[in-house]
Amino acid sequence: MNDEWKADLQTLFNPRSVALIGASESSSRSRAIISNMREFGYRGEIFPVHPKRDEAFGLRCYPRVTDIPEVVDAFIIAIPRDQVIVALEGCAEKSIPAGVIISAGFAEASPEGKVLQDRLTQIAETAKIRICGPNCYGIANIHERVALLLGTDVRHVQPGKIGLVFQSGGLLN
Repeated sequence: MNDEWKADLQTLFNPRSVALIGASESSSRSRAIISNMREFGYRGEIFPVHPKRDEAFGLRCYPRVTDIPEVVDAFIIAIPRDQVIVALEGCAEKSIPAGVIISAGFAEASPEGKVLQDRLTQIAETAKIRICGPNCYGIANIHERVALLLGTDVRHVQPGKIGLVFQSGGLLN
């Protein structure tokens, strides 16, 4: 298999549009993600996705990612583990090239979770999707004001010459 597709991370670190799959004001994860994006100054389009909502966070909500009429550069999946495969298949069908899977309960949790994670990998490789996750906080690109991120407040971080990569399930402010 040609691995050149893995090198292009532009749409992950600087997407012009993002689909938030699992968008709901009643979800603390969704609220944190939207808050980080807005307060950090994300300049792109945000497309909330939820099958039972017409609106989320003051934006039109789509039942499925494939219902979004515009091009989507990246996704954030923040839904229960057992729904992630179907969501990622929709991202593949929509040809979204990159995304973050916040959802947990995969290889780190159980043998069943490992099977699901292997399926995620298979979908990503077949569709050539670059993924950060699963079970992660996400990513932040300070220079471009992109925060596809759960949790940590990055509003006051200023661009510089140092890059940080965290593997841990926790970050400190």
